[in-house]
Amino acid sequence: MNWTTRKVFKNLSSRQQYNRLRLRRAFHLSAGKTHLKDQNRSNNSLTYSCEQNLRSSETEETSLDFPSQTPSAHDDVVEEIVHEDSQLCSQHQNVEIDCFQNCLRQCCLDMNINHVQTTAILRVLRMHKCFQNLPKDSRSFLQTSRDRINFVPIGSGVYWHIGFVKLLEKHLSFYDADEIPPVLEIELSTDGLSLSRNNPMQYWPLQYRVINIPYFKPVIIGVYKGLEKPCDVHKFFENLVDEVKSANRLGGILIHNRRIPIVFKNFVADAPARALVLNHYGHNSGNPCSKCKVNGFRHENRMVYLGINHEKQTNEQYISCLDEDHQKGKSPLQDLGIPIVTRVPFEIMHLVYAGVASRLLSA
Repeated sequence: MNWTTRKVFKNLSSRQQYNRLRLRRAFHLSAGKTHLKDQNRSNNSLTYSCEQNLRSSETEETSLDFPSQTPSAHDDVVEEIVHEDSQLCSQHQNVEIDCFQNCLRQCCLDMNINHVQTTAILRVLRMHKCFQNLPKDSRSFLQTSRDRINFVPIGSGVYWHIGFVKLLEKHLSFYDADEIPPVLEIELSTDGLSLSRNNPMQYWPLQYRVINIPYFKPVIIGVYKGLEKPCDVHKFFENLVDEVKSANRLGGILIHNRRIPIVFKNFVADAPARALVLNHYGHNSGNPCSKCKVNGFRHENRMVYLGINHEKQTNEQYISCLDEDHQKGKSPLQDLGIPIVTRVPFEIMHLVYAGVASRLLSA
C-alpha cells in the first residue's frame, strides 16, 4: 500500500478496517489462484498426455494448498495485510482496556471504595491476560495526589488549609468573561459540627461564597479537627489572610488574563462561632453584644438584658479594642477588611429560639 492508501485506511473505524482487510485478503488469494492457473495453462501443450495433465493438475492443487512452498509477490502482500490486521486488533484492544480502566476508576471513586478493596479488585482482574497491564496498587490506579498535606497544629487539634485563591480561580474559570463582575464580593462563614453524638471530635469548616455571582455554591477553604473548638482563631485564619494579602498586592486574582480585585463583604455564623471569630465573650456573658454596649445581669439562673436604647458600638472602637468587658482581643476579620459591627449579622436561633421554643411547645 502507498502512503495515500495507508492514510485513508487509518481514518476508517475499526469495524470498517476489519471488513476492508477481509475483502482485500480474499481478493489477493483469488488473484493468486487465477495467476497460477493461467501460468499452468500456457505451459501445457496439447501434446501432453493425460498422465502429464493429471500430474500438472495435482501440482497445481499442491501449490494452492501450500502457497508458502511457491513464494510470489502476492504472498508478501498477504503477510503485510495480516501484520496490519494484528496491529489493528492490538490497538483496538488497547483502546478498550483504557476505556475499561477509566470507567472502573470512576466507579471506585463514585462508590467510595477504599484502597484496600480496590487493590484486591485489581489483583483479581490481573489474573486474566486481558488485564495484566492494570496497575497493581490502588494509588497508581486511582492516580492519587503525591503532594504532601501540611497540617497546622492549633491547640489539641489540627487545621488543613485547602486553599482560597486556587479554588476561586478554578471555579471562576468555568464562567465566561462577561459573567464575572469587575469586583468579587466574598462572604465567609464557619461553624462547628460533629459527625455523630458518640464521637467527641469536632470539625470546623471554613467556607466562602461569591455573593455577586448568582447560584454560586459555598466552597470549603480549610477544615479544623479537634476535641474542642480552635483555641487560637488567628492561626485558624492565618493561611487565608496570607493568601488574600498576596493576591491584593498583585491586584487581585487572575481570571481570563485579567486581574479581578477581591472584597470581603460580610461574615455569617451562629452566636458561638461569631463569638469565636470576633474574639469576644459569648452570648450568655455580661457584655455579649457586638452592636451595642448593653450590660446584663443574672436573675433566677438566667441572664437578663434590660432596655433597647443603649450606646452603639462602632467599627473604629472595635478595631481599637476599647471595650475590654466585651472583647478578648483583635479579630482576624480586621485583616480581611470586614467591618465587624456593620457586616457581621446576628442569627435568631441562639438569641430568640434557644430555650424558648421548648417552653412554648410544653405550655
